[in-house]
Amino acid sequence: MQAKLEAGLLRVPEGIHPNVVVGQFADRAAREALLEALSPGVALEDLSDAVRVNRRLYDLSGNGYRIPDVYIPSEGVVLDGTIGFKDINTPQVQGFFGGGARNVVIVKPGQAPLLIPQSDWIGP
Repeated sequence: MQAKLEAGLLRVPEGIHPNVVVGQFADRAAREALLEALSPGVALEDLSDAVRVNRRLYDLSGNGYRIPDVYIPSEGVVLDGTIGFKDINTPQVQGFFGGGARNVVIVKPGQAPLLIPQSDWIGP
């Protein structure tokens, strides 16, 4: 994706950081790959109660929302892919817990997933 950005194949609107554009492109690509991987005849919307992909996770206090890559409500698990650094202190991770997640799994290319349990979080 970085190569597409550097080659000018991804348009970066004025005032938007290039990493945001790359992240949005990656989110769309992941969603399309998930749709393709689903069994024939199963729409992503049919799974909306079981698995939520790139959908808002509202803060339980009513103070905004975060958009995890994947949220499995029945398990309270957020899967979040990143190329950057994220840990328990990252506002996005804290926002996932504020939205009711019980575990956040950070997935980084070439690294073992990092599990962050809610028990490690000191809420607001």
